Amino acid sequence: MKLKQYGSILGLAVCLGGGAVRIQAGTVTYNFDSDPSAILKLFGTSAWVPTDGNPSSGGYLSITDAVNSQRGAIVFDDFDNGLVVKAFSFSMDVRIGGGTDAPADGISINYVRAGDPVLSDPLNGWATGPNGESNLPEEGATTGLSIGFDAWYSGGDNSWNGAGRPGGSASLTDDVIGMSVRIDNKLVYQYALPTLNAPVGTDPTSLQTGPQDPNNAGSPDLLTWQPLSVNLAEDGTLVIKYKGVELTPAGGLHTTFAPSPGRLVLVGRTGGANQNNHVDNIRITTIPATTPTIGTVQGKPDGFAFTITDAAPIAVNPATVKLTFNGAALTPTSTSKTGGDTAVVAKTPALIPSGSTNTVVATFQDTTGNAYSATRVFVEGAYAVIPTAFALPDGAVDTGKGGFRIRSYETATDNQNSLALTEQELQGLLGANLVDASKFDASGFFTETGVINYAKISAGDGTQGNFGSETEIPGFPGTGPNGYDHAA
Repeated sequence: MKLKQYGSILGLAVCLGGGAVRIQAGTVTYNFDSDPSAILKLFGTSAWVPTDGNPSSGGYLSITDAVNSQRGAIVFDDFDNGLVVKAFSFSMDVRIGGGTDAPADGISINYVRAGDPVLSDPLNGWATGPNGESNLPEEGATTGLSIGFDAWYSGGDNSWNGAGRPGGSASLTDDVIGMSVRIDNKLVYQYALPTLNAPVGTDPTSLQTGPQDPNNAGSPDLLTWQPLSVNLAEDGTLVIKYKGVELTPAGGLHTTFAPSPGRLVLVGRTGGANQNNHVDNIRITTIPATTPTIGTVQGKPDGFAFTITDAAPIAVNPATVKLTFNGAALTPTSTSKTGGDTAVVAKTPALIPSGSTNTVVATFQDTTGNAYSATRVFVEGAYAVIPTAFALPDGAVDTGKGGFRIRSYETATDNQNSLALTEQELQGLLGANLVDASKFDASGFFTETGVINYAKISAGDGTQGNFGSETEIPGFPGTGPNGYDHAA
């Protein structure tokens, strides 16, 4: 008989079946000795194989075989009945490789936040790689925490490919054959495993667990089963081990992961090249939050926002929320509660510097008066600041008049519909300006006091707009034949 235990209930319960056994609160094990389809949500090419697992007398789960253009996923149940998960461990045996000479593409382990698009379509909606290619399961999800194992080098610093040095954190702007960590769609760490199809399955520099099938048939027979484990501690420290080697820095990778409701998802794919991605003996332990938790802080140039989630039956009192921002007291602009979520919005007295690291401390009470405190760190996104030198002097602007100042540019050749080319054209880099200069003032601008609703009427384009009643672009028609327009 197989045992299970839910929450704090002690004792025996009915068999889960399908090779799964819950052995303690928040812990579940899948050994795939029997068909798991009744208790696991499988998508795409994910399929149970009844033999040749670890041990060989039992079965395993194939996410992909060594066949091109496969994509499979597993969405695990909510083991904690809607509670916020603040820590978890995920371990399994994997058998990877046996495919093409250059294996592809990989797998990822993800704790995705509630509402992530992959929860409604587990085969799509995945992150974009460093090379700009989109919807890559091996890169992980766009929310929450993702640990990817990418077998394909997509471009960048080639010192991390092929015979490149293993280990360490590769450039986060380049792709890497190896392991990556992504938090809320931001790549924060990479570890190279550049040896392809290592002949020895235990080779710690290789993502594959054995050599390529010499017959190019995709057989996994020469592969070995190797352990892989992920452990996320309550303080956000992440420890990842593969083949008995820790891939994260000594003491773990300290992350800014913020707890939230979500689900665990295992996903993988092949493309124009392939490898086997097989798993067995999955063991998951989740630790739900017993007190309210603060989610990820979303920074803006003039402030930030975050959500505090109740831990039922403990409910946050929104009126008690107090903040400090980089050590200084800051009054929230608004606190509003919807269901079990308290949304907090704050405006800062000055713009938050682009790219800066900032610390928010929130204190609050629940409805019975118990006090809580939490600290979150966020990095302000990059943005451009218009220099004050660009401002006109006092008195130079008639604030009683509305309107826009328009500078048009026309060239004799088509420079395509591109922002970069438009900027070059306005700098005079793509040919002389052929507009009718008589329509502009001495500084080269036309003052538009009405509605901006322009078209190249002289070229017969006056009926192509959405609103009708278009007027000619200022300065058109110009002095050149068949000109092309850009205005700023």
